[in-house]
Amino acid sequence: MCPTVSRRQFLKKSFHASAGVGAVGSLVSSTGLAATESNDGKTLYLGTAAVCINPKKFPVIRNGSFLQAYADKIVDPVYARAVVIDNGVCRLALVVVDLCFLGTPFCDAVKSRIEKKTGIPASHISLSATHTHTGGSIGAILGSDADLDYARQVADQLVELVTKAASEKVPTRVGWASVDDRQDTNCRVWIHRSDKIGVDPFGQKTVMAMMHPGHENPDYLGPCGPIEPGISMLAFQSLDGKPLALLANYSMHYFGAKPISPDYYGFFCNCMSESMGMASPNGPSVVMISQGTSGDSQWMDYGKPREKIDMKSYARRVADQAMKGYETIEYHDWVPLGATLEKATYQRRVPDADRLAWARKLMAEMEGRLPKSRPEVYAREAVILDKDPSREVPLQAMRIGDFGAVMMPCEVYGITGLKLKMQSPFAVQMNMELTNGCEGYIPPPELHPFGGYNTWPARSAGLVPEAEPQVVETELRILEKLADKPRHAYPVIESPYFAAVKKSAPRVYWRMHNIDGWTCPDDSPRDSSRGSTPGRYEPCVAYYLDGPDCSRVRGNQRCGLAAHFAGGRLGATVERLGNDYTAETWIWNGFPASDREMAGYFFSCGENRDKATTADHFGIGGTFSNGVAQNRLVFMVGDDRETLVAGKTELPLKQWVHVALVRKGDRIELYFNGKLDSNGTVARQFSDKQPQIYFGGRSDNRFNFEGKISEAALYDRALSAEEISRHFQG
Repeated sequence: MCPTVSRRQFLKKSFHASAGVGAVGSLVSSTGLAATESNDGKTLYLGTAAVCINPKKFPVIRNGSFLQAYADKIVDPVYARAVVIDNGVCRLALVVVDLCFLGTPFCDAVKSRIEKKTGIPASHISLSATHTHTGGSIGAILGSDADLDYARQVADQLVELVTKAASEKVPTRVGWASVDDRQDTNCRVWIHRSDKIGVDPFGQKTVMAMMHPGHENPDYLGPCGPIEPGISMLAFQSLDGKPLALLANYSMHYFGAKPISPDYYGFFCNCMSESMGMASPNGPSVVMISQGTSGDSQWMDYGKPREKIDMKSYARRVADQAMKGYETIEYHDWVPLGATLEKATYQRRVPDADRLAWARKLMAEMEGRLPKSRPEVYAREAVILDKDPSREVPLQAMRIGDFGAVMMPCEVYGITGLKLKMQSPFAVQMNMELTNGCEGYIPPPELHPFGGYNTWPARSAGLVPEAEPQVVETELRILEKLADKPRHAYPVIESPYFAAVKKSAPRVYWRMHNIDGWTCPDDSPRDSSRGSTPGRYEPCVAYYLDGPDCSRVRGNQRCGLAAHFAGGRLGATVERLGNDYTAETWIWNGFPASDREMAGYFFSCGENRDKATTADHFGIGGTFSNGVAQNRLVFMVGDDRETLVAGKTELPLKQWVHVALVRKGDRIELYFNGKLDSNGTVARQFSDKQPQIYFGGRSDNRFNFEGKISEAALYDRALSAEEISRHFQG
């Protein structure tokens, strides 16, 4: 932390001595003031600047495509904007640039030059790309090279931009706010049906999830993750209340424009400056929007017909929503500032011998030219990864009063942004991706098995799966240090359904609300005779998705209530389960019952994981038995159709329903939405005292469930019809 100095002492100091630099691990630099220190007699200052970064030479290489592409004109001007914040002890510089990405070496070099000219430590400077796909190229990625002339132009302009902002100090007040905009961002990566899996650029059938599936495409079941809907804002005004600057942040990848253009980001800045009463977002007051955690996000909702809206109207709609939060901001005359930057080394997913041989052969056939196809793109990327198997990744965080910001040089998923925001020790949290570099997509580990573009090894997605949880942990640790207080725990979702189920004392209660890790917590009541039974997820399960859309189940929660099963299961061994038991859960089936023998099994209980002949199975019938049980609840022991008990009610596709299986010795009862749907007697009793249980699939992995499950409970007794009805009613 910086020592406290008086305003007079500070004015005598050179800006080169305005912050201390330390070293922990690879690199940690930190400065700031404790939150408890008084602001008596202190003044907060702000400097702003903006510069048009239109290319000066045409044609210019542009980013945003698999293959190299060029632009020969300006459709709409592109800008770089900056604010420099100075509280008399510490200075921070935040820069947002209308580019697709900024390479890590580029950022390091520019920040070093800025530090020499202004005295602001490089660890206190953030350089962030909006991620417009219609800007000039200053770095090479996939099948495209950098435009070196343009890169030199932008580097010089950024140095002068921050130098100008640092020299123009005016007294200011600062405030922050956040507001949700769920209408304008959606998950763009959707999960395939198991019979529609796609082929990757390496010729292998691995694509279980892919971005941009098309609207209402029946080959896709649903999104692989939640959205991060928050618009976070950091605002500055003069002492007499006039707006000076706004830094906004939203998790939406891009809208789509023609080059050269800032995409919707530029129009958002125009709309906000107009609504705030500014003459322009480009000086002397500035408005800028940084990219949030949008690696799997886009504006289109692929579960509905395509919305007819143009880019400027979209930008206006987002800005109007942002203004609802902006108008609630309370301003502070002075706040503590702080910044920390830590560099961590991560391994890349380098090719094995066979893939490297394939890549080198393809590269030899290219004879030094640029790629012209996706296989050629990924062959070149494989060779590059092999030569550069690890990366030093800069992870940064800043504190401005009770506002926290993390800066990551990766394309980060919405679920990762939620992890950071829910646990942040600050009142308002901003997550800025593609900042201080570009190290590609970092999906959470559980989403890597789904494959797809965001996981194909390349500079655009090269880091190992473990990078995501390690980045989250590092950033949260830095935030805790800056805030001088611990992170928040994940909230427990209370609801009438939760209370009703717990009152019935389930043996195992897997709510499937977890957001990370391979373990599902057991929320069953504890007593002296029974311990916890956490479940273990298998690969191909996606987390933290929308659950049953009824308040009695979700309480006040909008998302995070369900897991999507796409081949994997959730399982555990249960001690001392008797002859009578009940399995109860909410399900959302995505696989049409007319397309295979069984639409899917969502519960299995019995012998060990490799045997299914004596296990109980509960699912949705398909075309077997001449369709007698098609699209109805089904119970069977193993594959013995003599034990078949079929429901009477047809289950709706892609809708949430509540189901329960009750076994009372040899009597089977099936419940649908709180009511008895069917019953029967089976000749084979359940006698396994230590069974393996699964939700999401069968014990032998045949006809596993494809859809979402929420609030799964197992009881070591037969529930009554009244209890099941009471649970459903909440």
